[in-house]
Amino acid sequence: MDIPIAFPVAEYKVPEEYTLEQKQEALSIAEQELKVALTLSEDFFETQEEMDTVLQTLRQHPDQPYTKPFMKKIAVAILRVNTCKQEVEDASKLVLERNQATVNAKVKQMLEIRQNHKIKADQGDIQSQYEVAKLYYEGIGETSDKKEAIKYYKLAADKGHLASQNELSMIYFKDDNDSEGIKYLKMAADQGDEESITALRETYEEMGNQEEAFKYYKLAADKHDDNGFWADCIGKMYEEGRGVRRSIPDALTYYKLSVDRGNVRAAYDVGRMHDFNGITSSTKCLTSAFKYYKLAADIGHRDAQYKVGVFLRKHIMPEANHYSPEIRGDNTEAFKYFGKAAAQGHPDAQNAYGEMYSYVTALSREERRERSLKWYKMAATQGHAKAQENIIRLSY
Repeated sequence: MDIPIAFPVAEYKVPEEYTLEQKQEALSIAEQELKVALTLSEDFFETQEEMDTVLQTLRQHPDQPYTKPFMKKIAVAILRVNTCKQEVEDASKLVLERNQATVNAKVKQMLEIRQNHKIKADQGDIQSQYEVAKLYYEGIGETSDKKEAIKYYKLAADKGHLASQNELSMIYFKDDNDSEGIKYLKMAADQGDEESITALRETYEEMGNQEEAFKYYKLAADKHDDNGFWADCIGKMYEEGRGVRRSIPDALTYYKLSVDRGNVRAAYDVGRMHDFNGITSSTKCLTSAFKYYKLAADIGHRDAQYKVGVFLRKHIMPEANHYSPEIRGDNTEAFKYFGKAAAQGHPDAQNAYGEMYSYVTALSREERRERSLKWYKMAATQGHAKAQENIIRLSY
C-alpha cells in the first residue's frame, strides 16, 4: 500500500518562505505520515522485538539506502519529521530573537522618555511629575519603584493635579493606609471629580460614617446629577435622618428636584410626602399627592399605581380627612390602576383588584367570584390578611 507523503521522496526541506505557523503545520503532517508508515509496517515483522530493533536502526540512520520499500518509506518519514523539527526550532528561535529585539528597543525608548520626563519633573513641571510617577509605578522601562512613584505623584497632587491625586489614593488604599487614601481622594473630590466623589461616599459608608457620606452625596447632587439620581438619594437621607437631621421639607425639596431632573420614579416619593405629612393644607396636599402619584404610576411604578387606584376609588364616596374636591373619582380608572399594580405583584392592589371584580356587572356572578378568588389567592400567598379573610368569605 502506498503511504501518503507531503513532498516527493527526495525533498526533505520545508520551503524557506514558510512562516513559523506553516512550519509547525508541516511538522504535524510529517508526524502523522510517520505514524501511518509505522502502522502499515507492522505486518512485516514477526515479533515486536524485531520491529523495535529495525526502527531503532531507522531512527539512528534514516539516510541510508534501504532497499525494502516499507523501510524506505519509514526512513523518509523520519527524515521529514527530523527536518521539520529543526525548521520549527530555528524559526522559533528567530521569532524570539526578533521579539526580544523589539522589546529591547521599546525598553530603550521608554527609558529615554522617562529620563526626559524626569528632567522636566525635577524642574517643577506638573504633567511630567505625573508621567514619570506613572512610569516608575508601572515599571515601564525597568523594575517598578513605588517609592519614587509616590514621591513624584505627591509633587503633582499637592499642586492640584487631579489624576495624581486619584492614583495616590488608590496606592494608599491598596496599602491599607486609609487616612492617606482619603486625604488625596478628598483633594480630587473637592475639585468636583465625579468618580472621586462617588468613591469617597462609598468609602465613608463602608466605614459607617454617615455624616461624611451625606456630605459627598450632596456634593454629587449639586454638581453631577443630570438624571436626578443623587437628588433622590439626598431626599431619602433627609427623610430617614441618615447622616443629617431628619427634615421632611428638605426631603420633599430634593425629591421634587429629582423629578425635575428627569427621575420620574421619584414622583412617588413626592406623592408620599404630600399624602402623609400635611406640609400645606390637607386639600392642597392631597391634590399634589394625586398629581405626583399619577406621574409615577404612568411610567409603571407599582406602588404609585396602587395609590392612584386608592385615590380614585375613595373619591367616589368622599371620606372625612382624605378628600379633595379637585380629584374626580372614577371606579373604571381605579380598576385599571389596581390591575396594573396587581399584575406587578403588589399584594394590596391584588386584594383591591379582587374586591372590585365583585362589581363588574358585565360578568356573571360565578365569573366575578372566580376572578376575585384568583386575585385574593395571589395576595394571600404574600401574607395579606384581608385577602385571606376574603377567601374565607367567598367559601361560604
